Amino acid sequence: MRPGIARMSGADVHFDDGARAPFDVIIQATGYRPSLRSLLPDHQGVLDRSGAPIVCGRPTGHPGLFFCGHIAVATGQLREIGLEAERIAATIRAGASGEFD
Repeated sequence: MRPGIARMSGADVHFDDGARAPFDVIIQATGYRPSLRSLLPDHQGVLDRSGAPIVCGRPTGHPGLFFCGHIAVATGQLREIGLEAERIAATIRAGASGEFD
């Protein structure tokens, strides 16, 4: 693993630090760090320091606001999204969020 690709020529990759090496394959992993702060500037207490939801698939500290699919799990993201969506729907049906009575 190396950061900072300056340029590529043929099979050679030239790095920002001046190093050069030949590669058959390059996989760029940019990471995934969602921040919802710009979308929810007035919703204090629902996002952590990085801007990710504090809770997912359950009621948040703001009535009627739910997050789904923001927590990565080893059992499979699509499976977890389905489970979270079912919990959210059940909460809304039950009126537990306070806003859907």
